Amino acid sequence: PPIWLFAYAPSRSTKTARELYAGIRQGAVLMSDGYDAYNAIADEHRLVHLACWVHCRRYFYDALQALPKDKRGPDQLSARFIDLIGKLYHIEAQASRDGVDTLERGRRRQAHSAPVLGDIETLLLANLHSVLPASLLGKALHYLASQWPKLKRFVED
Repeated sequence: PPIWLFAYAPSRSTKTARELYAGIRQGAVLMSDGYDAYNAIADEHRLVHLACWVHCRRYFYDALQALPKDKRGPDQLSARFIDLIGKLYHIEAQASRDGVDTLERGRRRQAHSAPVLGDIETLLLANLHSVLPASLLGKALHYLASQWPKLKRFVED
């Protein structure tokens, strides 16, 4: 049966990650943040590597919160990304509420989530190089770009 593993270690070293995932079966799923050590683990064990939308969303949230309160409207770029990510969450939550099976969830992801991912990618590509990379919004956009293949993988499988 599948398991969910949450573990704590005082170090985030590659050595610690290797010890944690020693013995994981090939083809298992690894969901992680953007820490590079996990890329090596996923490659070594031929894992299906997913990125976490919560981590991605947090960067946009931080960028939005850094703005003065009177500037935090829905037209702000960070707010637009948060809204789109929220749509992905809504699709998943509705599937859970409906108690759908894996096949139906996959169908819904193709029908509903894939177009939202297209909107996110379009917005990303239109703005990635128009924002200072060191700004909070720039960091959010670059994180999204660097994690994109792993973030969108959930609609593929």
